[in-house]
Amino acid sequence: MRRWSDWSIAGRATLTAALVAGAASSAMAAPTKTDTRDARIRQLEAEVQQLLADHRQQEARDHALADQAQQLAAEVEALKRAQASEIQTVQAVADRTPPPPAVTTTMASGRPIFTSANGRFTTTVHAVMQLDTAAYDQASAGPIATDLRRSGPALGATAANVDLTHARDLKSGTDFRRARVGVDGTAFGDWDYRLLLDFGGTGVENTGQVYETWVQYSALKPFKLRVGAFSPSIGLDDQASTNGMPFLERSAVEDIARGLAAGDTRINGEAFATGDHWLVSGAVTGRTIGVVSTGTAGPVAQTYGDQLAFVGRLAGAPLHGPDWLIHVGLHGSYVARPPDAWGPGAGGATPVTAQVISL
Repeated sequence: MRRWSDWSIAGRATLTAALVAGAASSAMAAPTKTDTRDARIRQLEAEVQQLLADHRQQEARDHALADQAQQLAAEVEALKRAQASEIQTVQAVADRTPPPPAVTTTMASGRPIFTSANGRFTTTVHAVMQLDTAAYDQASAGPIATDLRRSGPALGATAANVDLTHARDLKSGTDFRRARVGVDGTAFGDWDYRLLLDFGGTGVENTGQVYETWVQYSALKPFKLRVGAFSPSIGLDDQASTNGMPFLERSAVEDIARGLAAGDTRINGEAFATGDHWLVSGAVTGRTIGVVSTGTAGPVAQTYGDQLAFVGRLAGAPLHGPDWLIHVGLHGSYVARPPDAWGPGAGGATPVTAQVISL
């Protein structure tokens, strides 16, 4: 009985071992099946780890930016304090610095120039003094019948206008030929002006008269418009300044040309334009300035009608170089209405006046 039991136990053990061996053989012989959820789990775990790493990096960057922002805020605050201090310093210096003058003074060619703070107004003191001195060595005056030296404003016209004495004994002495003082400058940026008085004279000084006074609009470059009393342009010699002439007087030819409708103290309106090497001008002219009293001279009589004339000039330098040029010019004057010095005739009619053209 015991042997059967032992056999039974041994048999069962052998059977069990055989079953296990068979099962193992079956398991090794069957194919392995992979679960896709495991791969997905591993992928998600990897993504979570990456997100955590990115989050930690972002937190590090946020902390760095916060530190940088605090540093910049501190720097801005320091700059504000420094700027406020500089503003206070500048204000303190400005309070101690006197304001700029309303008028500045400069010197140009020996003349003082007064200029406003905005530069739109200027005034220049203008002065010209020319002293004429002469000494004559001539034969003594002889009898009028044989000494034919004569002078006069209308020599040979009538005996009453001929000076029989002074030509035979010319004056030796001195005379202020020109004694002028005045101001010129600019106003409002686009306007020029001049006021010039003359106290000189020929033979004897003057008690003073207006020599030049005009205003000029200069904004229409290259054109300019001038109105007043001045010498309109009628030639190169005419426009040369007496300050630079080699002699005290202009040439007789120029005095004749400018005496008809131009010349000094002529009241007129002129429009002109200039460039580097050209000039064109035209003027409507009237009378010259009259003087009520000139010391030893009597008053100048008024006319019944002022002269009306026109003056024009065209000039240029077609050929020129650094130190030379050729000047060519044309000028002319036309007296449309001479001054009426006589008034109505005996019958009430106004005498016919003449017309004069000069080139």
